[in-house]
Amino acid sequence: MSNQQYTRKLPDEFSPSMVKFSSKSPQDRIALISAGINNSITSALDYQNSPFLQDAGITVNPDPISVNGYILRIPSIYYGNAASNKPVFLEMVPGTSSISRYISRR
Repeated sequence: MSNQQYTRKLPDEFSPSMVKFSSKSPQDRIALISAGINNSITSALDYQNSPFLQDAGITVNPDPISVNGYILRIPSIYYGNAASNKPVFLEMVPGTSSISRYISRR
């Protein structure tokens, strides 16, 4: 079925490079992807001839798409004992999604 998540295990030799690649900025990632498409003869990526990508049914388009988007408003989060009438308000930092570091563990 098309447009589905790839659920097979990533080969062990690809794991370190995938982690390194995913930590790069979006601009650096698109530059590396474009270089891998436009210069596949000298590129280690060689998308067009990769057995791994072919097996996964993945093709890489040389033209990145542009989409319109917007930044969602950060939700207000209150927690604590409602009976005490002293709920704690968490002011989240933009770009974060985990509240665990804001809540002290007891």
